[in-house]
Amino acid sequence: MPKGDRASRQFVVIGLGRFGLTLAKTLTDWGHDVLGIDQDENRIQEARDLITHAVQVESLDERTISELGLSEADVAVVAIGENIEASILITAMLVEAGTKYVVARASTDLHGVILRKVGAHHVIYPEVQLGVELAHQLRVPGVGEYISMGEDAGIYKLQVPKEWTGKRLSQLYKSIHDPLFAVLVIIRTDEIVTTPGPEEVLAEGDTIAIICRESRLDELQISL
Repeated sequence: MPKGDRASRQFVVIGLGRFGLTLAKTLTDWGHDVLGIDQDENRIQEARDLITHAVQVESLDERTISELGLSEADVAVVAIGENIEASILITAMLVEAGTKYVVARASTDLHGVILRKVGAHHVIYPEVQLGVELAHQLRVPGVGEYISMGEDAGIYKLQVPKEWTGKRLSQLYKSIHDPLFAVLVIIRTDEIVTTPGPEEVLAEGDTIAIICRESRLDELQISL
């Protein structure tokens, strides 16, 4: 695998469909060294203008993995969505080759179980995660991004609603009956306020990141 500089990490993305190519391009844009692999020449042609390296491989096997030096990558992502058998086999071969960290995309729960059985370090479910994120955005007006923290907790990014404008955080905390609820960050045009205090006043146009129990979202919506 081609060597990047010390500041960047080396990634392999196998499967350059919409998800894989988006991932590979984003990592490249962030300055990392990315090798994208797919058997479709059209996808490779599209990827060559967007990511560090793109290689067409008809079929990955132990020999090809060795020749391309895929086990030398910091992270290998198996982003294949439809061909479950290929996804499992490639994941197993990468693990067997000694790849440091293998992330594998699963399309079903059973697929995910098998990927873990063959040694995947992390299994992702992009369609499921996207559906959950969209559900939270629709459930609470104004939510732009959502990160699950597990154990009935999540972090939400949202525009400050007009009903909160001019209020101190201490007032907000009193109206939302959730001891976990907190404003973590306030993003303004000219500054970012981290760990804002209870006397901080929310202004029109502020964007905030909050932590809240998912089971209290309906209460948050009422407060909005």
